[in-house]
Amino acid sequence: MHVGETKEIGNWRFHRYAHSFQALDIEHIGKRGKKCVEISVDLDSTDHTPSSLILDLAPSLGVEAMKALFETVYMDETIHTYEVRGVDVPLTPINLHGSNWTLSSDGQMASVQESEVNEYTLLMTKSSAKKFYNWVVANQDKISEMKFRDWSDLIDTLGLKVHAYCALD
Repeated sequence: MHVGETKEIGNWRFHRYAHSFQALDIEHIGKRGKKCVEISVDLDSTDHTPSSLILDLAPSLGVEAMKALFETVYMDETIHTYEVRGVDVPLTPINLHGSNWTLSSDGQMASVQESEVNEYTLLMTKSSAKKFYNWVVANQDKISEMKFRDWSDLIDTLGLKVHAYCALD
């Protein structure tokens, strides 16, 4: 991985900083009362190769196995392990495009924008954004065929609070 790059593989989010490599267990992100484990190692800014082995094995590894792999791959380096509250870890942003709409959500903010002439936009309130995000994540298979009007109906069905406006207003 190159500096500044982030990848999500399985239950892991990997990020390459200038002088470190980090793996974050994302199984419990956004959840209250749950912990996410962060494993990191300090590296030279030119060292890219060891992280590729970890990325290849990541989908099948739990937290303890990931710690052991870090210790094996980076045996000469200091490994740091932290627990962070799941609710404090930012959710993975979602950006999707449909036939006549664009959706973006990160759990704190969510919007669906029509991509036709009027550019009508549905902007979820902060209290509804997390519920909307969770619905989108759980229903990825249904989303591809939706039209903009379907989003409006869905938001009503879910009881979400939304601000609706038009670019022409």
